[in-house]
Amino acid sequence: MPEPGGGLVLVGLPGSGKTTVGRLVAERLGRPFVDTDDLIAAGVGMPAAEYLRARGEEAFRAVEGEAIRDAVADPAAVVAPGAGALADPLVRWRLWEHGRAVWLRAPDRTLLARLAADGTPRPLLEGAPAERLAELAERRAPFYRAADAVIDAGPPPERVAGAVVAAVDAPPSVDRRLFDAEEPRHHPIGPERARIVFGHGVGSGVVGEAIDAIGGTARLVADHRAAMALDHRRVLAQALGRIRGKLQYRPVVFELLPPEFTLGALQRLVEALAGARLHTGNFRRLLDRSGVVEGVGRHHTGTGGRPAELHRFRREVVLERPAPGVGLPGMRTAG
Repeated sequence: MPEPGGGLVLVGLPGSGKTTVGRLVAERLGRPFVDTDDLIAAGVGMPAAEYLRARGEEAFRAVEGEAIRDAVADPAAVVAPGAGALADPLVRWRLWEHGRAVWLRAPDRTLLARLAADGTPRPLLEGAPAERLAELAERRAPFYRAADAVIDAGPPPERVAGAVVAAVDAPPSVDRRLFDAEEPRHHPIGPERARIVFGHGVGSGVVGEAIDAIGGTARLVADHRAAMALDHRRVLAQALGRIRGKLQYRPVVFELLPPEFTLGALQRLVEALAGARLHTGNFRRLLDRSGVVEGVGRHHTGTGGRPAELHRFRREVVLERPAPGVGLPGMRTAG
């Protein structure tokens, strides 16, 4: 997980007020404001929504990734990325590295009312706005929930901006997440849903939230008869042991990549998790031997070079293996 820089990132669904609130926050903090949709429009010569409708989401996300790279070039900038940009874990990493991420959250009815009033084209919501917004909210929740702070975006923009500034001034949390989801367990014993979290410093936070969810109370008791209570790591291990049946773990790499990805994107993600550079040839041979991925017959053209073949994780691997993934025994770093 990256440590946050000095910038600020506002995330949220369409209609949450990222642009309006972002301009107010930037003005109050004396910082530049960057809306990635404006960068996209300047680069492709048409509004971002028109480009999305004309070229499709895959081409749009490739251009959006380049816009975000440019947006975070100023380390102090307040950045408002597109609502769907966070679906790419590498983009999410870049934004989280830029600075604190603040989720502007509002009820669907509030978002729909704002979208109907401003008349801005929203290609991904066309046809059935309420249903499509609900689908986007569910699909993107794991990314938004990973933000460093959550602000109620329902009040007027000036109040929301004030709450964002206060969040920026608050001491930073040691708990940083890149992915935070609740998924159905499909098991007759235990809770119906499981928590999937990736980040650093999240152990105690997840334990506390899990205990709250089952109506319990967490207490640390220390006296001369219980010296181990002074060691928070051992206490945390005990707590995890007691609620293990209420947590479910899944391979991190599976959760952090989109359904289709290039092998280059997979390698960069594995390198980020492993904390080391990998030899590309060896990594590709390891993938071939493991049988974890398969081609989908399409190519990604937004690489800046030759089109790259798109892959996905084999469904059989995900369903059959208790702990699927790519091991890195004897990993040799690239020189």
